[in-house]
Amino acid sequence: MALLTAILLVLGALMASPAAAATFVYVGNAESNEIYVLQLDRQRGDLTVVEKVAIPGIEKPGISTPMSVSPDRRFLYVGTRGEPKVAAGFAITSPPTGRAASCSVRRTPVTRSP
Repeated sequence: MALLTAILLVLGALMASPAAAATFVYVGNAESNEIYVLQLDRQRGDLTVVEKVAIPGIEKPGISTPMSVSPDRRFLYVGTRGEPKVAAGFAITSPPTGRAASCSVRRTPVTRSP
């Protein structure tokens, strides 16, 4: 239920934003330690998986993957609740076109908590 709530919150924020060529949603999967990049079809309301990006350094999955997009939409910040706890930053490519190579997130330095 928490995942559905998070998705709906992200979708609501995206739908309220100015029109863009494409709208993408980022969903954290705690079981696989991946971020799913989905493209929203605003006409039909469908979500299509464009890419799955691994969160590095996780040995034991957690129960959720909290995430936040920077106000300028250039970075995605991810925290994990697995072992070890990891905070990761991803650069969101611009401009997104819907192809995996151009709408993906890329790893930037990862910091582990003590």
